[in-house]
Amino acid sequence: MRRPHTLPCAVMISVLIFIFLPLSAAWGEVTFTPTVSPKIEGPVSDTAAASDGKLIFFLTPGEIQVYQTEKGTIIDRFAVDKAYDGLTYTDARKALILTSSRGKTPQVYRVDLVHEILLEGLPIKGPEDAPVTIAVFSDYQCPYCARMDGFLQQVMARYPGKIRFVMKHFPLPSHKYARQASLAALAANRQGKFWAFHEALFKHYKEIDDKKIEEIAKGLGLDLDRWHKDMDGPAIEATIDRDLENGNRIGVGGTPTVFVNGKEAGVDKDFFQQIEAEIGSSR
Repeated sequence: MRRPHTLPCAVMISVLIFIFLPLSAAWGEVTFTPTVSPKIEGPVSDTAAASDGKLIFFLTPGEIQVYQTEKGTIIDRFAVDKAYDGLTYTDARKALILTSSRGKTPQVYRVDLVHEILLEGLPIKGPEDAPVTIAVFSDYQCPYCARMDGFLQQVMARYPGKIRFVMKHFPLPSHKYARQASLAALAANRQGKFWAFHEALFKHYKEIDDKKIEEIAKGLGLDLDRWHKDMDGPAIEATIDRDLENGNRIGVGGTPTVFVNGKEAGVDKDFFQQIEAEIGSSR
């Protein structure tokens, strides 16, 4: 009868040592390097921060000071009751929560960072003096962007005269014809046909290539020689590059990304509340 195969004890021990040594070595060491020293006025009672590290909130007696890490400076401050000495922040609801060890009722604030959305050189749909500007960083080959565009047209119809809409061109590298589609739409704008071209591109987002883009231009009756010349010019290229730089600077990570009066907006059950709050604040 053959004996079952077993490892000698020495080998088993060496295997165990082989397993445990890398684990102990993986801990390495932790180093701490000072980065910034915000100039805060007054003693700090508590702090809180957004999970992405872009905003840090400092609670001092009677005031909250808001520090933006990208700018390296205090960008806002607002007064609160001096009884508050505790501070927390939740990303899920963009909520800043003040608490008090003296028994005062907690206070909740909604926090929205207002970004600078550059509109120069871009076609705008809606009244120039509308109280709400919706800007969407979008890509003509993105299926989610096509759905979003349809939804936002419904939003404009729901609030007639209250909203102006602008597309910010953010063609993704993974979409071969997205930049060409943006060039084509902006060139069509030189002949007053941007929005018609825009809608046609999203209608056919699955089919977009050079042939389809040319077909849309012909279907809209564009002066094709002029359109091609405009599309190849440096001015329209610069407009798209400016949109990309603007989006990257304010943290746009994908498409579509929606901003309402400069505040990033999730299109969920709170979206219409945000729209109506912006309309109300303009009265």
